[in-house]
Amino acid sequence: MPCDRITFGSDLSATLIKAARDITAKSGLKNIEFYQADGQGSDAHEGQYDLLLAHTVISHVANPVAFLHEAIRLTRPRGRIVLHDGDYASMTFNTNTPELDRKMPQLILQAVVANRYVMREIPSLLRKSDVTMTHTIGDVVLEIGTGEYFPSLAKNYGPIAISAGIAVQAEFDHWIEAIDRALAENTFFGSCNYVTYGMVRAS
Repeated sequence: MPCDRITFGSDLSATLIKAARDITAKSGLKNIEFYQADGQGSDAHEGQYDLLLAHTVISHVANPVAFLHEAIRLTRPRGRIVLHDGDYASMTFNTNTPELDRKMPQLILQAVVANRYVMREIPSLLRKSDVTMTHTIGDVVLEIGTGEYFPSLAKNYGPIAISAGIAVQAEFDHWIEAIDRALAENTFFGSCNYVTYGMVRAS
């Protein structure tokens, strides 16, 4: 990146903005600035950015249409927008406890994801927008036998679902035991699709 270019980061949370500034300062990175903003709508920075990257954001916002409109508004004419997120409706676990393997991921997603289908809906949401889709990339995160990503996801986000009153502690504990047993027996399975959309704003 040319030394006169600046990278901006934004988040709704002031706490996360402070953490990002602290990490940047400790790393010695230059030309990076952060500001607090609502990705579903504001009145600042219109048409200022050459590239807008939204990494695992749109599935967590309440209004993905407003988020897309804001991304387009922030990008300059002929600027590029890249969206990357999980197709979380495709998330699958197999720990040889079929009922819990179907139930628990859905309860966790209910607690931490606003729209698990949104990456499937992007083409429709963009139909009447001021952008052209330039490319798409599909990836599968897959762990068979052993794993780290999916067991960690279950163990870190399950308590959020419990705290929200969505999941039951006893069922969660039983499922975690099944995950650990499947890992020990080398029979674990976890997978989820991830999608990247590239687009360019009209001139």
